[in-house]
Amino acid sequence: MAVIFPLTRFCRAFSKSPSHGLVFFEEELEVESTVKATDDYCRSNVSCSQSTFVRVRDRYRLGQVIGNGAFSSVRSATCRFTGSKWACKILRLSRRNCEPCDGESKYEEVLNEISILQSLGKHDSNTYLREYFVEGDKVYLIMELLNGGELLHALSERGNLPEEDARSIITTVLRGVRHMHQRQIAHRDLKLENLLLVDPDCISRVKITDFGFSKKLANGVSLTVSGTPLYVAPEALRAAGGTQEVAYGLKSDIWACGVILYMLLGGYPPFMEDKPSTNCSQLFKKILNGEFTFRDPVWELISQEAKDLITKLLTVDPERRLSADEALKHQWCIG
Repeated sequence: MAVIFPLTRFCRAFSKSPSHGLVFFEEELEVESTVKATDDYCRSNVSCSQSTFVRVRDRYRLGQVIGNGAFSSVRSATCRFTGSKWACKILRLSRRNCEPCDGESKYEEVLNEISILQSLGKHDSNTYLREYFVEGDKVYLIMELLNGGELLHALSERGNLPEEDARSIITTVLRGVRHMHQRQIAHRDLKLENLLLVDPDCISRVKITDFGFSKKLANGVSLTVSGTPLYVAPEALRAAGGTQEVAYGLKSDIWACGVILYMLLGGYPPFMEDKPSTNCSQLFKKILNGEFTFRDPVWELISQEAKDLITKLLTVDPERRLSADEALKHQWCIG
């Protein structure tokens, strides 16, 4: 087993690290923040819901709270007409063009997430938005319900995964990323916490969630930087440091996929020594130089093909890094 340190605690610790010029987020990571509108009516993207001036409780029975974050709560929801089960994420909105107060989600960010989710539609790899309601200063997102919890927690309990399970997870993620990138959408916060298990008894079935920091890129590049330290790509670090004109593009998501695959197979993050450090500057230096190894004994049991894919995903130069489509055609993914 390669559990060098408690994975959940370590990942949370780095989520709380200083930004060093990056737009890192702490509590937002645990929320699926964003969405927005103005009037008290429902806007729907499903054919069965075309009514106007409909409130969320007209269509759904809201049940117990199943999740909480700094900017939202999530409650179970049952459709009154079909009996189908959903998750209802509830956010309190700031005023338009105003900075949010404590506990509020920024109006423009919420609108952005709704737009992203609607652009992505239904896809096997991504959680989807069924419809949303705006009532006063609150927005209610009716989302696909996933009962398995975060992949981070499941991996922390197991330490590391067999290649078969890791292959199933990463190919699912890569298909979701390919779907996003075909639409010039970057997720910008791919990580274990944002992969949810469809079924608590099956670790290999996951979906991508939390599109609050996703962005549709102009010409495939972003002029703003966001991310979580453990997963941030070197080009994002260079952009944050002012050493290049363009921040980063779609390939930053591919780098995060490489970090995820390394953690799935090794049970610990890349770019780390035997003992975890919360020193972001040391971590960032290793990321910028692409300094990771397969020296831990756990890697002796991992195939060369898997290690080859990780290396090609964690290539410092984004131009030489694989695309999602190329990664899915890699021999290890094909199996």
